[in-house]
Amino acid sequence: MNCDFEPVQVECYSSYKANERPMAFTFRDRRRKILEILDQWYEGGIEPDAAVVNYFKVKADDGTVFLLR
Repeated sequence: MNCDFEPVQVECYSSYKANERPMAFTFRDRRRKILEILDQWYEGGIEPDAAVVNYFKVKADDGTVFLLR
């Protein structure tokens, strides 16, 4: 399993809540549409100094699975 961490530009769906879920992202100069959100979770928020981090395990339009944070 490859666990490289690289910055990506994420496009999100927003309704009553900002940045509710990812819709597409650009990775290595290629835009990928998200076909399916396979899983999602968050961590943090218990400690006052810790930021809440949202995670999304997604399937891109080329069939590749990515973990977005």
